[in-house]
This record gives sequence, structure tokens and C-alpha cells, in this order.
Amino acid sequence: MADASYGSRFARPVFLWPMAALLTDVMLQVWSPRAKWLALLPLVPMFFFIAALVGTIRRMDELQQRICQESAFVAFVLTQVLVLVFFGLERAALARPHWNDLGECMLILWACSYVLIARRYK
Repeated sequence: MADASYGSRFARPVFLWPMAALLTDVMLQVWSPRAKWLALLPLVPMFFFIAALVGTIRRMDELQQRICQESAFVAFVLTQVLVLVFFGLERAALARPHWNDLGECMLILWACSYVLIARRYK
């Protein structure tokens, strides 16, 4: 039974749309088209991901929504701290961090905070 529910998570739009965006991004990096506007193509599946994420959160019960909101808040605050660290490193000329990595860092922070906060409510 656990395998059926685990496998169905990979068939949900909240998983499939980001994977489509990732594949689109990888294909554009490999293909490197001359038209610069095509670099915006991964945004299309990401908009669908955001819509699917909002729909998923709205269908959650109150406890699941609270866990999701708390983890998003923790990830937001930690991302703000990371922005300050990036800014400080760049200003002090110690490092030149890539600002486009912040989105990935926020998703990782959100996943980690979700796991930790969900454990608190068990």
C-alpha cells in the first residue's frame, strides 16, 4: 500500500510541472537557441506549478496548511538571512555568489523546514 501512495506523488501536478520546467531549462542550456526570449520558456510550466501548489494547499486540512505556512515562513526568513550573507560577501569582495541560486536554496530550506515542523506536530 505504501508503494502505491508513494508512486502517486510523482504523478501529481505539483511534481510534474517543476520537472517539466527543469527539463525545459536543461534542453535550452544544451540547445542554446539564438533567440534570447526562448530563455523565458521554463517560466510557462513554473506558472502552472504555482497554480497547482496553491490548489494543493487550498485542499489541505487546517493542520497541513499550518505546517505548510510555518515552513514557508521559516524558509522565507532563512532566505533573507542568506541574501544578507550574499550581499556581505559581495560587498567585502570575499566572494561573488550567484544570485540566481537563491531560488534553489529557498526550496531546499522550505523542504527541510517542512520536515522539521511536520515532525513537531506528530
